[in-house]
Amino acid sequence: MRAFFAALGFLTIIPVSKIIKVAEKDFAKALLFFPFAGLVIGGILCVVFSIFQGYGQSVYALMVLLVSVVITGALHIDGFADCCDGFYGFSKRERALEIMRDSSLGTMGSAGIVCLLLSKFVLMSSLSKNTVCPAIIMSCVFSRWAQVFTCYKSGYARKEGKAKIFIEQAKKEYVFMPGIIVFCLFLFLMHANGVLIFSLALAAVYIFKKFSLKKIQGVTGDVIGANSEIAEIAVLLGTVLLFK
Repeated sequence: MRAFFAALGFLTIIPVSKIIKVAEKDFAKALLFFPFAGLVIGGILCVVFSIFQGYGQSVYALMVLLVSVVITGALHIDGFADCCDGFYGFSKRERALEIMRDSSLGTMGSAGIVCLLLSKFVLMSSLSKNTVCPAIIMSCVFSRWAQVFTCYKSGYARKEGKAKIFIEQAKKEYVFMPGIIVFCLFLFLMHANGVLIFSLALAAVYIFKKFSLKKIQGVTGDVIGANSEIAEIAVLLGTVLLFK
């Protein structure tokens, strides 16, 4: 259970450390529980949806989006913005990594955040009410599993960093066992269409992972966060396309 709390504490602003002490060895196993932490996040967002669904699509889409940003501390959005800055153009590996580590936000990073949040809002508000909660659950669970998928057999692009322990500890069983559970969740919630949504999202995160491996010869925490956001968008988009 400590590994689960380590995952939950890392992926959210929930003060897990005040409830239970988490050691470094727990973080090494935390990847196995990333999708389950995503399930907790998705459950919270579904509660938000149920509270505001009577006020119209735009209102509940906005509130779900705002709470998702707050509860995650915008951790993955920050990584997405850094990747937009670093990967844009023809920067070489060293320059791209330097830009991504810079704490200042560039033009492409700013544009990326706007496009990302706008995309989530539009897709969320485009869903029919009976598909909102399934889409939220799938996007939150899949995106956290996508982080593990991104870590697996990638290699850390820097010498040191916070994400290094996750990338080095991404074992086969941390990817495939939860992956099967996530796939079954898609089947349960969306039946045959769940296979299509899962496949679309998997293709999106695979392509971005391969691009990162080619661009900077590995992945970083920013890349993991960015691919998580890409995964969420892909799941929401797939659900809109199939159920609109």
